[in-house]
Amino acid sequence: AAPPTSDDTARQKRLDLQLAVAKKLLEARKIRAARRALEDAKALDRDGRVEAFQREQTAILQAAALAFLDRGQRSLAKRVVDDLGQWDSQSPEHRALRTRLTSKQ
Repeated sequence: AAPPTSDDTARQKRLDLQLAVAKKLLEARKIRAARRALEDAKALDRDGRVEAFQREQTAILQAAALAFLDRGQRSLAKRVVDDLGQWDSQSPEHRALRTRLTSKQ
């Protein structure tokens, strides 16, 4: 494979920055802003890193919701499930958690 060009390197750095921004926004529960940052990052992505990042964050939100449910902290679990719904409403993880939340009421 050919070595990366300076444009490739610059694009990679911008992508890294966009992913870092999206992560910080998620941590601050600014879900819509995080999704916009991720959408902007897609233009820079040549290796599927945006999709991997989105799956990783979905898994993190799912794990947090499940942990809250296991501890009986339904209101916190619901909050995380709502965040996941804003982040990735079509994911099977969101649908499963939503079903679990409503079935135990």
